[in-house]
Amino acid sequence: MKINSIFLSSITAGLMLIASVASGTTEHDNVVEFDSEDNLEEYSIVYYWDGDYSITSGQPWDGITTNNVTTEYNAGYQVDAMAGRHSSGPPADFFNARANGLFATTNSDKSTPSGMNFAFSGILEINGLDYKIVIGQNGCGTSNCWYVGPNESGFRAWNDSSILTPDQRFYIYASGENTFAIGIYCSGNCPDPNE
Repeated sequence: MKINSIFLSSITAGLMLIASVASGTTEHDNVVEFDSEDNLEEYSIVYYWDGDYSITSGQPWDGITTNNVTTEYNAGYQVDAMAGRHSSGPPADFFNARANGLFATTNSDKSTPSGMNFAFSGILEINGLDYKIVIGQNGCGTSNCWYVGPNESGFRAWNDSSILTPDQRFYIYASGENTFAIGIYCSGNCPDPNE
C-alpha cells in the first residue's frame, strides 16, 4: 500500500510542530519599552542593536526590531526581541559580564540574575547622546522581568533602583512591567563623573 506523499509530509510537519511546542521552543515577541519622565519634555530615544546576543541553547532567535511593534503598550520607544523563552546560565553570564553587577530591573528581586531567557547589547541614544547598554529578560512567576545594565564604564548606581549614565545627564529605572523610564539627572553644567 502506497502512502500519499502529501499525507506523509503533513504528518511530519505536525510532529515537528508538536515537538517544538513540547520542548518549549516557541518564538515570542518580547517587548521592552523606554519612555521619558515628565521632566524630559523634549526627548528623542532610539535603540541600536549591535548584533551581539546570548540565548538559551535550542531556543529560536530572530533578532531585534525597534518601534514597529503593535501591542497593548502604547507609549515610548519599543524594542522587540523575537526569541524563545527558557532560562539558563549563558545568557545571564553574557549580561552579568557586561553589567558587572549594576542594573535596573522590573524584578522585585534585585539580586544578580543566575539565569536568563536571553540577553543582547546595543546603543541607547538619548537626545543624540549614545550609551552602551545590555538588556536581558528572565521569567518571574507568571510574567517576564527585564534588566538594563551598562556595557561601558562610568555608569553609577543611584537611588537604589536607578542607573546613571556616565555623563550623569540621565537616569534609567524600571517604571512598569516591561518599561524603563528615563529622566534628567543633570542638565547644563554637570559635575565631572570622575570626581
